[in-house]
This record gives sequence, C-alpha cells and structure tokens, in this order.
Amino acid sequence: MGNIIVRTVILFFSLLIMLRLMGKRQIGELQPYEFAVTLISSNLVTIPMSHLDTPLLWGVVPIYVLLSIGLILSFLSLKSAWARKVICGKPRVLIEKGVIIEASLKKVRYTLNDLLEQLRNNGVFDVSQVYYAYLETNGEISVLLKSQFRALSPDDVSLPVEQEEAFSILIMDGKIQKDNLKILNKDLNWLKRQYKKAHVSSEKEVFIMLFDGNKIFFQGKGDSPRLKEFICAT
Repeated sequence: MGNIIVRTVILFFSLLIMLRLMGKRQIGELQPYEFAVTLISSNLVTIPMSHLDTPLLWGVVPIYVLLSIGLILSFLSLKSAWARKVICGKPRVLIEKGVIIEASLKKVRYTLNDLLEQLRNNGVFDVSQVYYAYLETNGEISVLLKSQFRALSPDDVSLPVEQEEAFSILIMDGKIQKDNLKILNKDLNWLKRQYKKAHVSSEKEVFIMLFDGNKIFFQGKGDSPRLKEFICAT
C-alpha cells in the first residue's frame, strides 16, 4: 500500500510540474499539440500507478519527454510564422462580410448546425447580424457583428470616461495581503488607518478589503454581502 501511495504522489507531482510549465491555458484554449501532450501524459501515469510491476521511470520519463516536445513546438511556433502555421494551423473565415463561406465549412468539417451553435455560444442568435466569423486555431469562434448591431460605446457618442483602475486586495478573510501592499507602495500603518475608518479595530474582523487607487471597498465579517465604499484616508 505504501508503494502505491509513493508512486501516486511522485507521478501526480510530475504531471503537475509538466502542466505548470506548459502554461495556464484552459482546456478549450489549448492548441492541438498542447492538448495531445496533456492527454497522452495523463494516460501514461495511470500505468505505473496501477501496475506495481511496471518501473516508475516508465511513467516519469515519458512525461518529461512529452514536456520537452511541447516546449520545443511552442518555441518554434513563437519564432517562426511558417512553423506556427504547420503546428497550430491558421484561423479560418467562416463568415465574410455577412456571407457564410461554404468551402471553409467543408474544410474544417463544420455543419451549419455547428456554426449556428457556436454563434449562439457567443450570444448571437441571428446569423444575419454577423459581418465576420473566424474559427480560431484553438477551436473557438470569434465574431464581429455588423455595425448597426454592435452595442454603443462611450467613444461612439463622444462621452468622456474616466479610466478605471484594477482592484487590489488588501485584506482577505482576515489576512493582510502584504505583497499587494508592497506593489501599491503602502505600509501597515496606512492600512490600519483605512479599516479604522470603517470602525474596525483589527484586520481579523475584515472579510475583504479592496482598493482601486482612490476608493476603499470594505466588507466586515458577518456583514451583509453588500460592499461598503469610502474614500481612502491619506
């Protein structure tokens, strides 16, 4: 039993290291070669994990061989447009200027039902509203609607909009996020002034505290789910 546990732990972390080195894409965002590497590797580890007479290295070594292949292909696709085209393929235009390209559908083995389903997944239920649609190399559909069907942006009506900043988490579940404070060039004294402004004596009483560069968004433990907003103290 102990041998099985040790082998499982080693193979698990070997596979985990491989996946981390491959990047942080979701399954639906993987290129074909990345998906193949992930799929084969996950199957390889099951053999030495369940068969104790199989040497452990028979599972570990292939994982890192596949990782090396994946990294080499990734490097080639990054450095060479020709290699990227061969390894990953190229996007296909499925709808061009409002016209469905039947030849492209045949090349990628897409039926009209497949196309309509993918458009619905993009929130488009009327194909006549589509100006361009591309099938990307990872299998996702990118859609550009005709101008009259696109949502208005502030720029379309010449409306000035102040740029918003990304939120930084200052405190999460009673724990101070020191790395974020360092990035913001703030210290613990500054942070204490913020939660004391919300009538809180300790960070342990804070469920979450966010900062957008100007305002503090605060919620104490046991409070209602709604965040409280106030201007930060200097």
